[in-house]
Amino acid sequence: MVVCGPGTGDDLEEYLEKVEDLVKETGATIPVIFVLNENTDELKRRLMSFGLSEEWILMPQPGQTVRASELLKAIKKAEEETESDPPVFEDSTPKNELDGTQEKNNQVICVSSSKRGCGCDTMATSLAAHAAEAGLKVAYIDLGEPPCASFHFGVPEPAFVQAPAVYETKWGILVVPGDDVESIFEDVVSKHDVTIVSSPNRLIQLEGSKSVVVLDRDIQIVEITSAQIMNMDPPIIFVNRSSENGRPDAACIFGQKGYEVITADTDTNGCIRALADCKPALTRSPQVAQAVGKLASALRILG
Repeated sequence: MVVCGPGTGDDLEEYLEKVEDLVKETGATIPVIFVLNENTDELKRRLMSFGLSEEWILMPQPGQTVRASELLKAIKKAEEETESDPPVFEDSTPKNELDGTQEKNNQVICVSSSKRGCGCDTMATSLAAHAAEAGLKVAYIDLGEPPCASFHFGVPEPAFVQAPAVYETKWGILVVPGDDVESIFEDVVSKHDVTIVSSPNRLIQLEGSKSVVVLDRDIQIVEITSAQIMNMDPPIIFVNRSSENGRPDAACIFGQKGYEVITADTDTNGCIRALADCKPALTRSPQVAQAVGKLASALRILG
């Protein structure tokens, strides 16, 4: 759990009362990370008096943000001090159906979005993990600016990943190509059963690839995406319904236009816990695992 505050002008005592109630309700048995914008020793002492570990309290200097790597390290440390639930994802396909029978034809899947925050990285990395768990040889090309798949794949010091770079992970190789995409693309694809190209900042479609467009309920993004995909071969539309910004029924909008639409109510807590473990979201979220299963089936990843 991550709690931010108090903001400028907020009632500090009221805020601390709410925090104390939260700690009492949970018994301080789950990780609680406090990201504060008031760097005072008194505030920190008050929070520690509730029974919180000092490592669980992050207090950046005014005007600064907490680096993602620092936050993940703090969450990881907190997780290690408590008992965590086991991963929820297990490959449900019988192994004898995977041994040499699934289609291995150097598939390329583009997963993209018009903007950050729709869940593109979450779904793309989980899709890669799903394929890897099924026994396929997977490559993941991260075109994000900045590249964030490293946070999901357990890459050491993920906040410091710089292109060009290649990492071996439990779920296949992670390629951060920077501007040098064309020179490595064919080589990567030829050596892997499935290559997932993730572009969370802009929509892309490569020749011969299957495409997934990820969006949330933001009405402006729905409208922008509708205009942009008119020049694409019809992609699969994945609607992350956990965000209610604007509240349009994006699934209905695209469904009426004849697109194949998959929806999911992904849970934020499960995704945060997966990030704390530096693992794809489907390992901690039944909702994400279910959604990825639908997506993999629609893409015919296993033939």
